[in-house]
Amino acid sequence: MVWYHGGGFVVGDLFTADGVCRRLARAACATVISVHYRRAPEHPLPAAHRDACAAARWALAHAGQLGADPARLVLAGDSAGGGLAAHVAQRLRDEGPAPAALQVLCYPASDFSLARADREAAHARLLDWETIEWFAAHSMPGWSDSQRRDPSISPLYADRLGGLPPALVITAGVDPFRSDGIAYCRALSEAGVSATHRDFPGQIHGFAGMDLIFPAAGDALRQAADAIARVRPVDARTAVSAVPEPILWDRVVTDRLRRMGDTAQRLPQVNGARVLATLADHHARAALATLVSLSRHGSPRAPDSQRTIP
Repeated sequence: MVWYHGGGFVVGDLFTADGVCRRLARAACATVISVHYRRAPEHPLPAAHRDACAAARWALAHAGQLGADPARLVLAGDSAGGGLAAHVAQRLRDEGPAPAALQVLCYPASDFSLARADREAAHARLLDWETIEWFAAHSMPGWSDSQRRDPSISPLYADRLGGLPPALVITAGVDPFRSDGIAYCRALSEAGVSATHRDFPGQIHGFAGMDLIFPAAGDALRQAADAIARVRPVDARTAVSAVPEPILWDRVVTDRLRRMGDTAQRLPQVNGARVLATLADHHARAALATLVSLSRHGSPRAPDSQRTIP
């Protein structure tokens, strides 16, 4: 399985995806490759899409060395990563070297014009619209709606959805992207693809990675692992290199240093401080922008009913 983490193409990394990947690896008895693709704003789209495709093709070519079966490649991800998994499934179908056998899409984003997302305020819990627009402004700076709908970015707008691998689409009940995931699942079904939708009422965007908090997350991961374990093989004879290049594994010292860094990241004092610093910076910039706007245009005029009559 190749896993693409979420984070609006701006945040998220191997650390944030580590728990889900380990749980799926154990439950499905699968080899899991977690992809750390380039992120915005340093690398706007389609950098993430290109990295996602390159990672899947690398996994296919090196499947034998990884102890994996290239005929049972599963493309999976959550949120933005779900959109990447859907994109890669389309590219492998069209360009090879071999098709994927299954897609597991957790609350995926498939339409980056955001036209399919639900703007109902009650659904914007944890992931609110200010944050969604912030991600979009960094990953697609200055893009028009037509650019955001480009099929090379938004899987929903592909010219052809037929011939794609079966899909398991998991959605959360309290999530702006629930309607997006349902729309993509429906489009796959209408194109003749075997697409299964599993909805989890009352759950928020990102819940699958919070199984220690939300019991439903464990159920979602079990269903995903079951689908991965039962995936049927496809023809992937052309995917594996006859003499693949050796995998350049980390040296022992480098690996230990990396593991120490990963352990440190698990400490709330370290990881939590970074998250809080990012949020504080964002809110400080927003407050400064408001003050600048008020200084230029003056304070808003109070309604007549609120004026003091001398």
